[in-house]
Amino acid sequence: MEEILESINIVREALTKLPNGDIKVKTRIVVPPAEAVSRVEAPRGELIHYARSNGLDKPERYKVRAPTLANLTALCKMLTGAYLADVPVILAGIDPCFSCMDRMQIVDIGKKEKKFWTLEDLRRYAKEWYQKR
Repeated sequence: MEEILESINIVREALTKLPNGDIKVKTRIVVPPAEAVSRVEAPRGELIHYARSNGLDKPERYKVRAPTLANLTALCKMLTGAYLADVPVILAGIDPCFSCMDRMQIVDIGKKEKKFWTLEDLRRYAKEWYQKR
């Protein structure tokens, strides 16, 4: 109960010290040409966001690398010599988020077209890409 009362006091103090001015402020729509990488420690590992702007109002490139993608590369070693009954426990050990990696969205700004790729689309593309190499 004391923590709740203290929280109320903190909120009241913050409100009294809030500076005057607009609460809602318009921001620039056009982002200057630049690129940025953000690496964050997420619950499943390193989460990476990459953004590149070409000076227009939409990003030129935006890529997210989910931690599960990096964790799955080690799965082959983890499963070596394991019994079938061990697979669920080993998978639970890396706590995979399959929804983080089973789809991809491609946005073609020139054609104003969006395409969602399923896991099957990604597999087909990967197979075709490796055959071309």
